[in-house]
Amino acid sequence: MKMVVNKRISILKRWIPHLLSRPKLYFARDIVASLPKKGKGTIYRIGEKYSSKWCSLYVGEAGDLQRRVYGHLSKSGLVKKMVKTGAFKSERSAKRHVENYCFIQYVFVKNKADRVLLEHFLISVLNPKFND
Repeated sequence: MKMVVNKRISILKRWIPHLLSRPKLYFARDIVASLPKKGKGTIYRIGEKYSSKWCSLYVGEAGDLQRRVYGHLSKSGLVKKMVKTGAFKSERSAKRHVENYCFIQYVFVKNKADRVLLEHFLISVLNPKFND
């Protein structure tokens, strides 16, 4: 059993450089409309422009990445969490920060079970600021 777990962890570790080497798509360029829609299973990471390579604001899994990112920019997603934790005073300033200084990177993962496992693994390794 331990050997199976170690093998699985080594497979998950291979995804980290793959995700971090993906192009950084900045929100300022209004990329949300060009993100994959329903039917494409993705793991994504939202980071900040001037932070280190490993610094992440949020890591998640989405079947419809476009809809999920629109949700983060609304009052119910990442923007709300940024205000709730005290990082920003208002939702307006938090949304402006995301739109001007944040980017998204994503990879496609076909299997739903692998996506969920990879999401939890990346959260534990990257320790994003705004994941609950």
